[in-house]
Amino acid sequence: MSNLHETLGREADLLYLANDQAISTRIGKKQGRSIRSTNKEGYLICGPYVKLDKGFHTIFFYGDVFDLSGKVEIDISCDKGEKIISKQQIKGASGIGVISIVRIYLDEECRDVEFRIYVDEAADIKFDALEVYSGEYVGEFSSLNKSYKKDLEWTLVLYQSYEKFFKKEAPFYLVVPWADAPEFHSRFSDMKDAGIINNMPMILFEEWVLSSTGSNIPENFDGWRIQQVIKLCFSKLFMSRKYITFDSAQFFSRDFDYKEHLYVGDILKTAAIEQNRYEKNKEFIESGELCWLKGNLVNASVAFDFIDEQFSELNEKKYHYIGCNGFFDSAICSSLERWAYNNGYDGFVGLIVLAPYEFAWYGSYVTYMEKELFFPVDPLIFLPIINESAVEEIKGLHLRPHHDQYGYLFQPPASNEPDPESLYQASLKINN
Repeated sequence: MSNLHETLGREADLLYLANDQAISTRIGKKQGRSIRSTNKEGYLICGPYVKLDKGFHTIFFYGDVFDLSGKVEIDISCDKGEKIISKQQIKGASGIGVISIVRIYLDEECRDVEFRIYVDEAADIKFDALEVYSGEYVGEFSSLNKSYKKDLEWTLVLYQSYEKFFKKEAPFYLVVPWADAPEFHSRFSDMKDAGIINNMPMILFEEWVLSSTGSNIPENFDGWRIQQVIKLCFSKLFMSRKYITFDSAQFFSRDFDYKEHLYVGDILKTAAIEQNRYEKNKEFIESGELCWLKGNLVNASVAFDFIDEQFSELNEKKYHYIGCNGFFDSAICSSLERWAYNNGYDGFVGLIVLAPYEFAWYGSYVTYMEKELFFPVDPLIFLPIINESAVEEIKGLHLRPHHDQYGYLFQPPASNEPDPESLYQASLKINN
């Protein structure tokens, strides 16, 4: 547990391991560096009675929940336990090695804050450590990948390239379904043991992200739409003030500095480039490109004009928001969701029900509603690879990204390549 802060990209303001004297247990058993439940009801951990300043604090409770049938309840209190700051029953872990992530706000300084985990006889849980991060957000910038088991090989290569070429310190959050998570964790652990990567990504469960952000997913939603909701609602976890999202089938092949490429001062650019609306729509019509709108497939010009019309009257200028990555500002996402609710839509989920294009909703909102924060940039920081011939060019060491592209993005049928690692290794030779 010694490198927790390296996973999250910054030093915790407070860190307590299970074997610290400040952490006590009423019913637990010390097990190595952990405290394990013992089929008894009571407090698994208590303590450490610390001072927290006024403001926001995010607490990571590390460990494992082995059996979801038992009762596990976390409460945070002060004034010798008389004042309950937060209390929640844990229906399932937040992620691999993460029992729960709790965000609180204190309206005044508290000097004897206690963190407790209460369990019943049926609970089977292990506590390893807790970290406290003070401030509105855990960090200033992070990366997010939403993946599934079928994309595991691609995700491993993406993360490997991320550690090698991402040149500013930033945590990497990986969101996967609970059922897929053990295999992801096993494969990443093997890579770490082999010295291929230095740190593990923070693996969070899709189910926890959706439930903790109040995202009620319709039964007919497929993984593609769920992925888009998660990319938007990640902003509601307050893990980072700004973040970049990655699809799995892409990887870096040379150094990338997000501060240099994605920022104007402290403002995160929007993945959008200015175009003539008539010419772009004509291109969509002539190509016959179809997109979803209100459950039907329509020409892309109709779908994206619809999104623009929600925020402004259409004009000659159009901005292209669909690319391989989205660059999100959490505060702007919050404003977008408030706009959605105020206009009768069910938050981010409602927007994706209407038109499942998260970058387009965010980009259009920034363009028309947050003009002072709109600085467009080409969203294609990776070279798109869309056919097998381009895959073979990479293997033959011939296909080099443009000077403002930092790797490769693979789309069907190119993303059907069974050995992403070989493509990654070939890309390293190209850039050498």
